[in-house]
Amino acid sequence: RAAGRTQADERFGDTAYCCLFFARGACHLGPDCTFLHRVPTPQDDLKLDIIHDMFGRDRHATDRDDMRGTGNFNRMNRTLYIGGLKIMRGAEQTHKSLLRHMSEWGEVEQLRIIPSKAIAFVTFKYRVAAEFALEAMHCQTLDSDELLNIRWAYDDRNPAVQAMAEQALKDTLNEALQAQGISLTETSYHYPEEYHPNQAAPSEAERRFNASAGQ
Repeated sequence: RAAGRTQADERFGDTAYCCLFFARGACHLGPDCTFLHRVPTPQDDLKLDIIHDMFGRDRHATDRDDMRGTGNFNRMNRTLYIGGLKIMRGAEQTHKSLLRHMSEWGEVEQLRIIPSKAIAFVTFKYRVAAEFALEAMHCQTLDSDELLNIRWAYDDRNPAVQAMAEQALKDTLNEALQAQGISLTETSYHYPEEYHPNQAAPSEAERRFNASAGQ
């Protein structure tokens, strides 16, 4: 991959997206590319809105049938499913190899291997790292020449994990709104003196009587 400064650094600055083809190792434009040629950072994650991925593509309300693509903006997409592993040298060595390769794209929070199915699940700390790794490592090989099948993982059914994911999504939404100057702090509302919210609305007969009395 030809990492380095591109036109995106000069023309778009903090609003620039990363290059999808660079992530796949196939961008021929080099410094003339209008997208960033580098690995995403935690700062990229903070400035990214929920309806776009780190490559500038639209995210959707549901996942694709093949669980690839841009992911689902209704949940935190930070966990990848990895299939096609070869556990020839043991689960511990496979874990070390996979962790080394995945850590190139960002901080890994959790990596779990299921040897009996030759699959793994990796959770990144930041969504941008997971999105980059999905494109960078799909159909790539590790130390045992296995061809990786990488896609978004389904939701973890563990209630504790679901609660953490829901809170993380709320925190992300709050940070995005606050970055735009939108306050979520509750404020008290003062009703007019003549307004009584618990008072029942007058009946039709009462309204007619009041109207006639005022004439």
